[in-house]
Amino acid sequence: ATLAHVLITHHHTDHIAGLKDIRKLFPNALIWKLKKHTTEVDLCGKPYENLENGAIFSVDGASLRVLSTPGHASDHVAFFLQEEHSIFTGDCILGSGTAVFENLYQYMGSLRVLKRELEYEATCADETYKSRLYPGHGEVVDNGVEKISYYIHHRLQRENEVLDMLKKSTTGVISLSELVDEIYKDQNLNWIVKKGAARAISQHLDKLEKEGKVKPSRTLSNGWVLCRSE
Repeated sequence: ATLAHVLITHHHTDHIAGLKDIRKLFPNALIWKLKKHTTEVDLCGKPYENLENGAIFSVDGASLRVLSTPGHASDHVAFFLQEEHSIFTGDCILGSGTAVFENLYQYMGSLRVLKRELEYEATCADETYKSRLYPGHGEVVDNGVEKISYYIHHRLQRENEVLDMLKKSTTGVISLSELVDEIYKDQNLNWIVKKGAARAISQHLDKLEKEGKVKPSRTLSNGWVLCRSE
């Protein structure tokens, strides 16, 4: 037996660190990844084969369909296991806790893509239907739709907290630091965790700005207002 193809979910080190060994042991194996740019190369300096959304990779008894799922990373993909109606989610969905993201607007869209895939398959399911998620980290998730719905709900809940604070602000303007302090006031965050929380809230603000719900303040540095304000 030999290794012919390797499919990569995204470029983060914990998902590609083994490629040097794979290249050494299986020099003819094709390494597939959604390229961030046309000249992107792997850790050995060799070009990746480019994954395309909707592409299918098949062996006896199993077919994987590529799903473009940016958000956690710009080049992130998941793989739909067609025979089982389940998804290898990479870092889009984790076995426990919630995932981090670099673009929340894209990430929310990707969560909805994964949820639609499982819900559609459920309408035409047979006895092989599983709806499982196979995360890049953590345990297998048996009820995929429920897990994805939780992720979406969690993010929308946080988003509503941001909007509610802006609506209740007496000045109509609120800073990022004030948002973080209020939203996480009961969690006693250390400075490292608080820095991560600030990045997450900043991503929520960026998403809300893209949706035309908030905008940067003209009067307060690093401040935000509802679009009807100012």
